[in-house]
Amino acid sequence: MYQLPVIYEVQDLCGRLFLLFLLVVSILLLKSWEVVPGLILPHIDSHRLYIKKIVYVLGLLVPLILMLNSLLGLLGFVNLVLTMSWYESLFLLVLVGYLIVRGLIIDGMVWISNVVIRHAVNGWLWTEALLKPIDKILRIICFFAAWVGLFMLYGWDKQPIMAKLRAMLDYHLLSLLNTTITPLNICKLVIIISLLFWAARWTREFAYRFLATRIQDSGLRNSVAIFSQYTIIATGAFIGLQVLGIDPKALGVILGGSAIALSFGLRDLANNFACGFLLLIERPLRVGDTVTINNIEGDVVNIGARAVTVRTWDHMDFVVPNAQIFSQSFTNWTAKDHVVRTVAVIKIHRHDDLLAVQKLIYTVLAECRGVLTDPVPEVFLNELSDFLVEFEVRYYINLRIVKSRPKMRSEVLMAIWQAFEKQGIKPPYPLHEILVRPKEEWAIMPRLAE
Repeated sequence: MYQLPVIYEVQDLCGRLFLLFLLVVSILLLKSWEVVPGLILPHIDSHRLYIKKIVYVLGLLVPLILMLNSLLGLLGFVNLVLTMSWYESLFLLVLVGYLIVRGLIIDGMVWISNVVIRHAVNGWLWTEALLKPIDKILRIICFFAAWVGLFMLYGWDKQPIMAKLRAMLDYHLLSLLNTTITPLNICKLVIIISLLFWAARWTREFAYRFLATRIQDSGLRNSVAIFSQYTIIATGAFIGLQVLGIDPKALGVILGGSAIALSFGLRDLANNFACGFLLLIERPLRVGDTVTINNIEGDVVNIGARAVTVRTWDHMDFVVPNAQIFSQSFTNWTAKDHVVRTVAVIKIHRHDDLLAVQKLIYTVLAECRGVLTDPVPEVFLNELSDFLVEFEVRYYINLRIVKSRPKMRSEVLMAIWQAFEKQGIKPPYPLHEILVRPKEEWAIMPRLAE
């Protein structure tokens, strides 16, 4: 109609009629938007979920775009509709391409994961620790690539504002020993630190999982995992400084200033980090050990760069700085193995049969499930006085089987008490000396009081 030799009013009328037709069609499509997916999806593989998403997205977006453009055109903004239609078409094209590529990445990762699980040793480990992070990285790259492609298709990279933005990013904020600091360098530094933090954490988890199938010692696995994390941090920091173009002289100045700051204000923090590094090397305690620190007993659950976390029997986390552990004495009950000894003192009356009582205690210890037979329990006669006999009972338990020493001690003492009750063995009673005065002294005392 616009190419025919007719007056403008006729062309405008036909254009508005066409827009009205598109508005009616878009409303009908929105009311029955499930019809088109219902016709297409039965002929598509059910495992291709990304194709279903594409069909549903197009089934909703296309009618919405048609309705919006039709309304704007009917209001008289025809040129705006023509411009918007071009940008909307490019957006739909990029969106469909992004969903297709993302779906192909998912299918490819699923296929690789199945192959690795079937044919590789520790296939589940490689899938969880390696393929999943790669899948996330590829999805992030795909997402940003879609926005960059859309940005370039729109031609915004050639706009004058981009030249101003580049100039702002390259603006010299500060110069220090042949090193220029710009907003772009700061952005790069933030990105590098984020990637370094993620890579260090991933390396630690992967090393711990990888060693879990080869090393039984959980403490050694934890130490190697932490060392791998520190190695990645040091290597990444060096590479990041080289990428940013930081001069070695400037780096030396920064490190010197940091050393001065640490020597004054952060001395304790630096001391804890240094002691934590030495604890990982000497390994006086490991994750899973049962220790007593400052009269607090519990299991070591974490050995960090700054402090060690001990979970007490009350299920509370007791945080101890590394410097305190390194410089003070503590007890590690499971340094060599998980077998520990418990000592209990039993007192009975002086007139009971000592050999029978000793034999009875041995019998009770043999019947207790948590008490080990190797090393064998021991019952010693510790004290023999005028009115009591004291036995020292020594028995051994395995902390992998018996989690709480106080609980096991209570069970042993309760069993001994019940055995004593059945045999009529009584606890000792202290002797009291009674002084009986003669009758003559009682007669003198009232006179003294007067």
